Amino acid sequence: MQPSPPLISTLSVGACLMDPERGWNDWYAQADKALYRAKSVGGNRVEWQD
Repeated sequence: MQPSPPLISTLSVGACLMDPERGWNDWYAQADKALYRAKSVGGNRVEWQD
């Protein structure tokens, strides 16, 4: 029986400040923009959206 190759995983995170004056849809959109930016530069990173 041959050994299995190691499992490799990555994690990309998009984050934003949750301003109480903004609604859930705005928070989601801002974090989503940051997530796609993290993925577009290769992933395995955290991106912040102001």
